[in-house]
Amino acid sequence: EDFLSLNPALAESPRYADGSLPEIEFMHLAAGSDLIDAGVDLGLPFKGKAPDLGAFESDFGTRVRENDLQPAGFHLKQNYPNPFNPVTKIEFQLAGAGRVQLAVYDATGRLTAILVNGNLERGSHAIAFEAGNLSSGAYFYRIETSDFIQTKRMLLMR
Repeated sequence: EDFLSLNPALAESPRYADGSLPEIEFMHLAAGSDLIDAGVDLGLPFKGKAPDLGAFESDFGTRVRENDLQPAGFHLKQNYPNPFNPVTKIEFQLAGAGRVQLAVYDATGRLTAILVNGNLERGSHAIAFEAGNLSSGAYFYRIETSDFIQTKRMLLMR
């Protein structure tokens, strides 16, 4: 079971004089639930590495195995936001350390920016691309390593 209590009678509690609610046991997640730290960060306060999917944040942490922290392979994510104006984030994962080039090209194939050109460690990386004075249109970003090449499309809208 994911919840400690589903009894709605436990949800009825008066507020304290300062307006805050007392700690209640209704709809809290049980220790070990898959719903702990499984939510999406919406900018609200949370405990742990991500928001819980229950009605309240739990005090239980999730266990992280060491191999969960390492990428299984190379991966280039779609930039976010897309379309963008004027800044977007490009994320990628490297299965091993080595030389990396991350470059941006316009629709004609002309090189417009080199974002990374050097050695990086294994793991996850995020690069901010600021379009500067580039005009609106489709652009392509391409990552190259000794073992991996991938290209994705992004759209700049001024």
